[in-house]
Amino acid sequence: MAVGWKETIQKLESELEKIEERERRLAENKKELRAKLAAAKKSQEEEKNKKIASLVEGQIGDLSEEKLGILKIILEDHADLFQKEEGEGKEDTPWKEAAEDD
Repeated sequence: MAVGWKETIQKLESELEKIEERERRLAENKKELRAKLAAAKKSQEEEKNKKIASLVEGQIGDLSEEKLGILKIILEDHADLFQKEEGEGKEDTPWKEAAEDD
């Protein structure tokens, strides 16, 4: 005996509901993962900023507006040192050796 239309429709509706439920769970999981990823990136950035601030404060003391202005000028004048491609040959510089030791 052939399956009736009513049974076919019920079966298809049931399958559709299962798929829609899986999609809802996947959407929730994606939302959670995106939030965790954003939090991890924010924490990484905060940690990096703390390291930079600690390094700078260790060298020049408390960061006043005047000191930050001077530091900005120094960094602008020497930005090319930071923007060089890694692997363009090693220069004999103490900061490269110190960074490699870390």
